[in-house]
Amino acid sequence: NYNERYILTSAFENAEVFYNELIQVHRWAPERARAVLPNALKTELIMTANAEEFEHFFNLRSRGTTGAPHPDIKYLADKALEIFEREKLKYNIVD
Repeated sequence: NYNERYILTSAFENAEVFYNELIQVHRWAPERARAVLPNALKTELIMTANAEEFEHFFNLRSRGTTGAPHPDIKYLADKALEIFEREKLKYNIVD
């Protein structure tokens, strides 16, 4: 429906304008300014952790050791776990 697409597109465009204004005019850090962006926005996640912390993350968010993880974070954790396991020997991590 044209009206629905127009509303959604307008919301995204306005959010981008406000986001850029907060950063450029008000000197907000990008991570702070993200508060005005919609949840539907694609984003990148950078994590830094040691092997034990990653294992804990995978247990919670991929394997669901404490209950079913949210589908979006499970997808992300499963992909990260695939990469981690493929690269494991490169980091000299021993089970």
